[in-house]
Amino acid sequence: MTASIRLHKAALLPAACLAAAFAAGLFVYGKEASAGAAAGLSLCGQVVIPSLFPFMIAALFISKSGLSDLIGRLLRPAAPLLFKLPAAAGGAVFLSFIAGYPVGARLVRGLYEGGQVDEKQANTLLTFTVNAGPAFVVTAVGQGMLHNRQAGWLLLAVHILASLLLGCIIGHIDGRGRPGRALMQAPPSPRRPGPVPAFVEAVSDASLSMLQICGWVVLFSVVLALLQACGLPAGLVTLLAGLSEVTTGAAAAASPAALPLLAALLGWAGLSVQFQALSSLGSLRPKYGRFFAARAAHGLLSALLTRLLIPLFPAVTAAAARPAIQPAASGLSLPTSLAMLLLLVVFLCFARKGREAESPVQAFTKSK
Repeated sequence: MTASIRLHKAALLPAACLAAAFAAGLFVYGKEASAGAAAGLSLCGQVVIPSLFPFMIAALFISKSGLSDLIGRLLRPAAPLLFKLPAAAGGAVFLSFIAGYPVGARLVRGLYEGGQVDEKQANTLLTFTVNAGPAFVVTAVGQGMLHNRQAGWLLLAVHILASLLLGCIIGHIDGRGRPGRALMQAPPSPRRPGPVPAFVEAVSDASLSMLQICGWVVLFSVVLALLQACGLPAGLVTLLAGLSEVTTGAAAAASPAALPLLAALLGWAGLSVQFQALSSLGSLRPKYGRFFAARAAHGLLSALLTRLLIPLFPAVTAAAARPAIQPAASGLSLPTSLAMLLLLVVFLCFARKGREAESPVQAFTKSK
């Protein structure tokens, strides 16, 4: 406890210096800071929200309504075999590839608080479920920033493959001695809300998450604008952008010739996404060193795999780079529209089932 207090006190002075430098930069370079904030808001409105928000609602509704239990049953053999984790983890791994960065950590928290995984298994799962979704990688990065959807699909495939390899390695290291039969057993099903409360909670949680994400994007856009105004080299600013915030970094580094760098940035995910993931874990105590090391390993694996696979896809690098990086067009893309349509169908099916199970008269009688 004494060492922890000393470490906390030792971090106060650097934090105060950084805060003072940031405040001074806002006064000295107020115009540049305002332009950076405006650029961050534009990035949120044209790229982040259209590509992430609908998928985030869909994934959270699937998790809260109980559909994730069905997905987990379908993927039950995969999690014990590949990752040495309980069968319930399969649904969380699958949804982390669909919904995008912040949702994976929330799903891990749900499994832990529901008693479906223990603390060690949750920390193992956390190392490879902070993943980008197809809407962000293909639509925002591929089509919007690179103007090349094939490059987006290549980045997505590499991202998923690197995550699965990382999960297999860490899972088998952490899972030595765990009996496979126990991992295959069906976990206790937590109590789920009805379709209407689940949908309301999903929209509420997704809205809060989007507000946090956009806040980080705007903050780091301002910081990078201040660093650029101070005269730092453009290459160093791009590197700092990628390390700090993935959307801003990807927009700064987007080029068909920089696909390995983009793959590394997507695997690393940026400090912004990492802080969001860690802040959404609730009572789960994360192992910070392992978490950050896993993010770095994901980035390195992604860059290596991209470098190896690029010669097999000449059409990806044959496309000429546009003179300026433009954000994705506003509006819903085809994957987003299909996801929302599927969500609507599932919601209506659940609502109909709920109405058949309990009539309004019965509900009124119960309330009395």
